[in-house]
Amino acid sequence: MVIVNAQLRRDFRGKLPLSTAKLNAQLNAMLRYLNASSATPWDAGLLLTTNKHIQYLNRTTRKKDKPTDILSFPNYKIAVPGVLPSVATEEDRYLGDMFIGIPYVQSFCKHHDTTLDDRLPVLVAHGLCHLIGYDHENDADYEVMQAREDDVLANYRDFLPPAFQA
Repeated sequence: MVIVNAQLRRDFRGKLPLSTAKLNAQLNAMLRYLNASSATPWDAGLLLTTNKHIQYLNRTTRKKDKPTDILSFPNYKIAVPGVLPSVATEEDRYLGDMFIGIPYVQSFCKHHDTTLDDRLPVLVAHGLCHLIGYDHENDADYEVMQAREDDVLANYRDFLPPAFQA
């Protein structure tokens, strides 16, 4: 069973045009899709947060003093992207955490004529790819990671519960 710990900071509760139930279902479906060929069911965490919080994380971990859309913090150093380690216990199956800067993403949506509902799955797929070892430090890695993100986005819907498939 896949377990997701997706949280919405209290700053946003009742103030965002999105369904956290739908976002949880999407994240779970992406994890199930990524787990489809694995004997180990993996978990991940997601926090929708403020620009101030994500800027702090960006500054302290990446030395970039500005907000961003998503940051991922993997629990494992993956040598080959997508090839996850064998784990002995349930506690070891936690891939890591993702943080999404909601005001930053809202601004992006406003300037690119899109919605949070459309943008968040793209960011979650991106964050999950980081958690399983993909990166975009150079053009070749970027192309490989982008292909994996596109694959996840094209196929995760098959793993959604019926209530969220529309």
